[in-house]
Amino acid sequence: MFKLDQGNTYWFPVTVEMTDAEGRKRKFDFDAEFERIPQDEINDFFRKREEGEEPLKDADLIERVFRGWRRVQDAEGRDVPVTPENRAALLNVFPVSPSIARAWLKSIGIEGKAKN
Repeated sequence: MFKLDQGNTYWFPVTVEMTDAEGRKRKFDFDAEFERIPQDEINDFFRKREEGEEPLKDADLIERVFRGWRRVQDAEGRDVPVTPENRAALLNVFPVSPSIARAWLKSIGIEGKAKN
């Protein structure tokens, strides 16, 4: 049975593939908390942009839907709390932002990548 009220947010895994300290490609995982947005806003993300209009960027999408995380740790293995400063630090690590955008797209059933 489908319940109309599914809650305002949901958790979805994010995989970040990046080079580790030894120069090897590795996959790192954490869970992102995404805001559940209405269909009309999703449609607006994917509408054709008018000439001269800025294209959709990962940052636009992330600002709207990314609310928090779990399983992100600091160098000593302590959980990193969700704060504006920690959010900025996390999003500044490449390729975290495009990985979050891809995870959100996957979470709503769209495979692919948002424009950078």
